[in-house]
Amino acid sequence: MFQISVPCTDGDHTETVYELNDFPYFRCLFLDVIRTHKQKSYIALPATFDIETTTVIPEDSSERPFAFCYQWQFCLNGWVCFGRRLEDFIEFLERLAHEMHLTEERKLVIYVHNFPYEFSFLRSWLPMQ
Repeated sequence: MFQISVPCTDGDHTETVYELNDFPYFRCLFLDVIRTHKQKSYIALPATFDIETTTVIPEDSSERPFAFCYQWQFCLNGWVCFGRRLEDFIEFLERLAHEMHLTEERKLVIYVHNFPYEFSFLRSWLPMQ
């Protein structure tokens, strides 16, 4: 956990930022849930995800350019977690799912910035059903 200064229109604000191993997963136990008539429930908190990527163009023209994710960030109700590797993001999701008791009937909706582009990086990492 560390503090960062965020410049805003009304001055700088200090924000707490977490990493995979110090994110306050335990706070997820006390979340509001919205139930639907189909026996499904949804966690009533905003969750967002974004990755930062870059493309490397090799000097040798016989090699193909390749792109990779160099940072990911996840925000849950104002708690922000940063990471470098997609393996860490998958572990983060597994820990979050465990702490929030997520199942097929109990879900967390995650809004993803530029989903089609992000999905192209994540599809080989996420377990698909």
